[in-house]
Amino acid sequence: MRARRHEAWVDENGELVPALKDLKYDIGNMLNKALAAVEEENDALLYAE
Repeated sequence: MRARRHEAWVDENGELVPALKDLKYDIGNMLNKALAAVEEENDALLYAE
């Protein structure tokens, strides 16, 4: 899963998710998913010393 502010994406269940800027409901859950995707992509940066 790759979160994008301006583009919709397909989640791990194959469902289309609207762009973060267009969310109207379930915002907290979607922001958590977006944050998890960012952390996953940048795992090496988060734990670098």
